[in-house]
Formats: sequence, C-alpha cells, structure tokens
Amino acid sequence: MMKIVLRKDVEKLGKGGEVIEVKDGYARNFLLPKGWAYSATISNIKLLEVEKKRKREKEEREKEATRRLAEKIGKISCTIAARVGEAERLFGSVTKEEIITALFQEHGIKLKKQSILLPEPIKRLGVYKVPLKLAPGIESELKVWVIKER
Repeated sequence: MMKIVLRKDVEKLGKGGEVIEVKDGYARNFLLPKGWAYSATISNIKLLEVEKKRKREKEEREKEATRRLAEKIGKISCTIAARVGEAERLFGSVTKEEIITALFQEHGIKLKKQSILLPEPIKRLGVYKVPLKLAPGIESELKVWVIKER
C-alpha cells in the first residue's frame, strides 16, 4: 500500500487534500500519471497547502469582483425598445437575451442567462426591477426600462 495526497476530488476515493492509502499499482499507473495525486512526502504535502492557499485567494478575488459588479449593476439601468399593440401590451415579451444584450451594449457588462431570475415574463411597457443572482450569496437588481419602439 502507498500513501498519497489527492490533488482533487476523486469519486469513491476522497476529496482533494486528503492523505489516503491505495494499492501501489493504482497510484503508480493511474493517479500519479494523471496528476490527480502526489506521493505523500513532506514536501508534496507542503506543495498541496500552497496550491490550496492560491486557490482560496483566487476565489476570494473573484468573489470580491462579483460583489463590486453587483453594486455597480444595482446603480444602473438599461432600456429595451419593444413593439407594442393596443393597451400598451408587447408583441411577445422581453427575454433574458434582450436584457443581456441591452446591458452589454449600454454598459459593457456581460452576464450569463442563468444569472437573470425573471419571476414572470415582461409583457407591458414600464420600469421593472429584475433580480439577478451573480454567484452563491451575491444578488443584485437591475432596473429595466421597457419603452415603445419608434
């Protein structure tokens, strides 16, 4: 049996950072060549700790950037021109794609379609507050103006 340190989560084996024992052949022929594990030496354990620290710092920087983006989005609005019929009802509805396009064209901000949480389709002219979920625990609201197309 050989002691190894997993670099990443391996199904039915363990989570990244765990020190486990596996058969020699499995470690030498599969886990080590794929880069999924290190042999459990003191220097390799320290190397893994450095990798974990880097990963945590990167995640923290990304989370902070997402928080700043959420604040920025909360302060801006975008405008969508739509064709309307009688009683100011839209032909169709405003889609997530139209909101993403308007936000990018007006402010240069790219969002994923999954970030927009439209509770119901927008089918009338007016001002709407569209909830956004940018990351776990980071939410914002975008003000969307739906105006009559000229």
